[in-house]
Amino acid sequence: MKNVPKNLILAVGVAAVLLIVMFSAACSTPTPVTVKETVVVEKPVEKIVEKPVEKIVEKVVTATPAPAPAVAAKADLTTTHKSPVVPALADWQKSGHADFKSVSFTRWPSATEP
Repeated sequence: MKNVPKNLILAVGVAAVLLIVMFSAACSTPTPVTVKETVVVEKPVEKIVEKPVEKIVEKVVTATPAPAPAVAAKADLTTTHKSPVVPALADWQKSGHADFKSVSFTRWPSATEP
């Protein structure tokens, strides 16, 4: 026993205790049993009332739907006089990416290889 580490003995002991607890809990819990029972109750009719209907109720309901809300026309951004705000537009125009004569701009509409 001197060569066996104390942690291993402790781990095996804890595992054994857990297994014993799990088995005892599983054995002590009874399995639920479902019992189906049908009971028919018969009760005789005690009183039958025959009474003519004296009133006939008729009601006509007229509903008018509410008018649909007006839909605003979508603004056409291609015909507006104001340009949209583009963040860092001036910096982009100064960079090499804004060169409209570069291959990426000239080749893109026709999709041909150089």
